[in-house]
Amino acid sequence: MDNTLFNRYALALLSVAKEENKVEEYRLYLKEIKEALDNNPTFIKLLGATNIKKSDRYLIIEKVFAQYDSNIVNFIKVILKNNRSYYLRKIIKETIFRFDDYLNIEEGKLVSATKLSEEQIHKIEKALEKTLQKRIELRIIVDESLIGGFKVYLKNDVYDASILRKVHNLKKKLLNIKEENYEY
Repeated sequence: MDNTLFNRYALALLSVAKEENKVEEYRLYLKEIKEALDNNPTFIKLLGATNIKKSDRYLIIEKVFAQYDSNIVNFIKVILKNNRSYYLRKIIKETIFRFDDYLNIEEGKLVSATKLSEEQIHKIEKALEKTLQKRIELRIIVDESLIGGFKVYLKNDVYDASILRKVHNLKKKLLNIKEENYEY
């Protein structure tokens, strides 16, 4: 399916969110819904089931998503009405991406060798925010195979502050010094 379709849905909801002055709120709702769909892939199959009347599927949506703003519920119903339930996760992912663009947010992941404190995570996020002039939201992953330090993966960048990277840089530096000493 063409990404322009996903983008049209995303921009339509973003437009409504801006009118309602609820961009931040809708973004959080969409993130919760995306996580729920990621954890329950059979739910999307249920929404696309042709042996269940659309009106019954609309009722399911209304009940499952009752705690969310009616515009969010209607957004999901429109996707279902247009027989796009199979693409629901992709449409929501694109919509979150558009909301992030509008709010100047960049999501990424922070991979560290050990569990970091909230203060350490906050300092890393603030340093990145200052550098990138964006609000940074990091998903934290502990990877014990990392010798030490951490790596941050963003949309277009990787910041590597791992021990292995530092050893590699030191090795390069030492090799360059050694080569310079032999150039007479």
